[in-house]
Amino acid sequence: MNQLVRLTTNDLSKAYSITDSLTVSEQFNKKHFTVLRDIRTLYSQLKESLPIEELGQYKIVSSNYITEQNKEVEKYDMNKRFFMMLVMGYNTKKAFIIKNEFIKQFEFMEHELIVRGETRHIGKAIRNDLTKAIVDNVPDNGNFKKFAISNYTKLIYKKVLGMTLKKYKELHDIPKGAKNRDFLNREQLEQVQIYESKIADIIEFSSNLMDEKELYGKVKIFVNKGYR
Repeated sequence: MNQLVRLTTNDLSKAYSITDSLTVSEQFNKKHFTVLRDIRTLYSQLKESLPIEELGQYKIVSSNYITEQNKEVEKYDMNKRFFMMLVMGYNTKKAFIIKNEFIKQFEFMEHELIVRGETRHIGKAIRNDLTKAIVDNVPDNGNFKKFAISNYTKLIYKKVLGMTLKKYKELHDIPKGAKNRDFLNREQLEQVQIYESKIADIIEFSSNLMDEKELYGKVKIFVNKGYR
């Protein structure tokens, strides 16, 4: 089944998992205007029934999209709690199967957010180790040290992503200001961290044996070859 659930943003500190009315319409084989009506009715009922602090747990966000007929139409993003309440009354045999898949994807995305947050926290320490290795061991003369962290980062991301960081962001419509680690999945984050850790070791133990160009060449060979 296609991806039914996504994150609201690449900023992990603000992200949460959502689906939208178009996806619900498609998966449950309902007209989109019917799903929109159900959403508005449900939200109205929630407003009448729940205290304000509980209502805030049912998140919906309205936006517009352009149809194939070039018409601007409203749609809604919704979090897991609102989705569950919305589809509670969709009770065909197929609907139960679809609801189960939505729930699994919501739970996977929630777990992914937790793990990515933990991995990213560990990654900051490893990144600091790489920066420290460069600061402590790469000579100050010339411009190499100034651009070392950027150059090594480009090597790592090209290896992990299979293309340059710039091309990857363009291909996946990632905003220019997005932090690199926020759009990586858990496996990619772990790979980046392994490379950063091993490069820090190479710099620390090899800097006295070769100049910066030779050192960069050694790191490049290691990255291109892969750590596996």
